[in-house]
Amino acid sequence: MSSDETFGDVSVMKLSMTLGPRAKRVLGSQLKPLPRVKGKPQQYRLLKPLPTKEEYVKLENEYCTTTVENLIEDGYSDLESLKDELQDWYDNLPEQFQSGDKGETLQTGIDELENVERPNVDAEHLNKLPSLVYKESLKLDTRSDRFFEAKDKITTAKEFIEGELETLEEGEYKDYLGDLVQELEEVEGIEVEFPGFAG
Repeated sequence: MSSDETFGDVSVMKLSMTLGPRAKRVLGSQLKPLPRVKGKPQQYRLLKPLPTKEEYVKLENEYCTTTVENLIEDGYSDLESLKDELQDWYDNLPEQFQSGDKGETLQTGIDELENVERPNVDAEHLNKLPSLVYKESLKLDTRSDRFFEAKDKITTAKEFIEGELETLEEGEYKDYLGDLVQELEEVEGIEVEFPGFAG
């Protein structure tokens, strides 16, 4: 095949209908965006033939494969980012609004997120765990979406570790994972309200 050989053009909608909603992300390196035409959806030139549905499922799982350590780190980092955003939002409110309903809601959320303690992540121990497939939500438009996604990452990591614990013999490694599960469980009880349309 020559370096400039292509396999037709396709829209994101067609990719989604044919393969799934993550197809554009999964096949990103195989798609070349074409100049936009006014009034028409963005088209992409295929640099490789579209995979079959079975081939695509494997590609998507590979794309979504991650580690427990990454899920935990990403989840807690997302919660910390949300706390900082709420603090900035509160600090930039006029004083009369800070003492009003919106300010109180923001302060409650800040306090709740400040109580979240990042667990002791021991890479040496966590790297012994197998990788897992985690399919991040495609709808992360609001702070509320991102909050629940962060909690889901942490909960997914916790449940994965719990499954692995059942197969382990007693010892330092199992004790560490057991303690980590207890730390991760604390996130499940956190509830934050994000006021207004910007939440």
